[in-house]
Amino acid sequence: MNTLWTFGDSFTNHNYKGIDEEIKNEIIQWPDIVSDNLNTKLQNKGIPGNSNPQIISDILFHLPKIKQNDFIVVGLTTPTRPITVRDNTIQSFMALEYHYEKNKTPQDIDQIKRERICLDYSDEILNKNKEVLSKWYKNQIKSLLLHLNKELKIQYYIFDDSYWSKFQNINQYTQGKHIDFHWSKNGHNSMGKHIIRKLTNRKQNLL
Repeated sequence: MNTLWTFGDSFTNHNYKGIDEEIKNEIIQWPDIVSDNLNTKLQNKGIPGNSNPQIISDILFHLPKIKQNDFIVVGLTTPTRPITVRDNTIQSFMALEYHYEKNKTPQDIDQIKRERICLDYSDEILNKNKEVLSKWYKNQIKSLLLHLNKELKIQYYIFDDSYWSKFQNINQYTQGKHIDFHWSKNGHNSMGKHIIRKLTNRKQNLL
């Protein structure tokens, strides 16, 4: 049996923390929908808060396990997320994370300073060059997947953060009860159908 490999951020693998259990339990995320439709095993490597450099690293890490005729879907995140080092571990940095933490009593002044630098870098450099960076990341991943297509006959699809607003989210589904802009069950169904169409088309697709 072939495997569907999915890489990305919370739009690929979300925990829906804080959402009513009834709503949460009815959500089938698009990787499960696509895997079920294609009758494959699923390896969902999406990580909430992931950055594009980390997504590329995740693909490279799992590269030896990808087999002939597998499927790969990559969900690129916003290019405004850099990577940083915390507790000797490489991590993706989210700008929002600093806003949540800055009001707390700082236990480590050096760490707070580093996060301030990350935030400034995200705002001043990455955010102002989103279009250039998005294209750069897409080209890197497309080049890698084209090679895998040639060598292993994999089928692939890549989407970016412009797709986040294309399908219904939790906020819309609950009419504002839950301020969560990740996809609802309907959003995941729509995205799943979209990806299935792309993967079953013989011509490879980017966005």
